[in-house]
Amino acid sequence: MSPCTVVSEEAVHRAVRDKPEVGELGQISVRCVSLEDCPDDFGERVTTATNTQNQVEQLHFVALDPVQARLRDDMAIDLG
Repeated sequence: MSPCTVVSEEAVHRAVRDKPEVGELGQISVRCVSLEDCPDDFGERVTTATNTQNQVEQLHFVALDPVQARLRDDMAIDLG
């Protein structure tokens, strides 16, 4: 089996779902960026600037909005 590049958690899920026998053979590249001593919006800027593997629209970045993040957290608490 030849190596492949996985660009999202959705692609990983599909690959393992479609071929569970090869799931443990997969490799995922992870990039960690320290936000220490960075401007407050640096993490959001890195996320926006580096999401270029697929067509990306503004809607895809709604989770970066502080109001949306608060709503998500509140719902997680309320719904358990």
